[in-house]
Amino acid sequence: MANKIFSIYSPQSPGEVYDDDQLILEIADTHIACQVKSSKSRTIASFELFKIAKSTKFLRGVLADILPHSKILQERYVKTKVFVQNARSVLVPAPLFNKNKAADYLTATSQPQGNVIVRHEHVDTFGGIVNVYSLPNSSENDFPETLGEIEIHHTYSQIIRSFPNDLPASNAVFKVQFYGNHFIVAVASNGVLKLVQSYQYQVPADVLYYLLNITELVNADVQTLKLEISGMIDLNSPLYKEVEKYFRNVVVEEADSRLIHLDASEYPMHYFTPIFNLAL
Repeated sequence: MANKIFSIYSPQSPGEVYDDDQLILEIADTHIACQVKSSKSRTIASFELFKIAKSTKFLRGVLADILPHSKILQERYVKTKVFVQNARSVLVPAPLFNKNKAADYLTATSQPQGNVIVRHEHVDTFGGIVNVYSLPNSSENDFPETLGEIEIHHTYSQIIRSFPNDLPASNAVFKVQFYGNHFIVAVASNGVLKLVQSYQYQVPADVLYYLLNITELVNADVQTLKLEISGMIDLNSPLYKEVEKYFRNVVVEEADSRLIHLDASEYPMHYFTPIFNLAL
């Protein structure tokens, strides 16, 4: 079952989509985000976010559930970029990566899974990192023809690319992205990427437990580390207040409004930063 949480559309006429506009999808266990990047303005022109129930349905079935409620998916596209967000991902330093052993990296860190495709992609930051991840065996054939040519990536790769090249070697930076009942943490310290990981949470104490544990793990200082927060978190919520209580340098990362050709003024811009950054 799919439930539309947000939908924001550009002022252009309904159904007016240019042939080379690009569709960008993010597919996670509990949500699917759809956004269109305009070929003329090179900005985000339309956006929809659906909450989905975690199920064993093939992707085609999930998209079929969403289709009647999505103006975006009812159009045709020449090209679609898909970001998958799953926790079954292993980051390997590029000099140590062996593509013939890609599946072994995953089975060394989690239970083996059948009927999967093992993929890998190179990220040209932090001296080169290879993100190894898996998809259900049928995934690459589950996209309808209306989406055109499919290009698949992993969300973690894009988060890693978002770290600046001139990252101060002496300071730790935590990027924390909230999505409903889970969040992703990416940590760089001393010029080195330390981890990218997803965590489930139910109460603020869960989030603090993980963040403080990671702080100790990477030998960072809560007084000086930079904590960049974005995504589905209310800045007036007990969760955000607790985070501010423990971490002294908290920055709310907002999407660049100049790159977004739609009116999202009724929502805080930081809500959309993790998803909009996939297209920018």
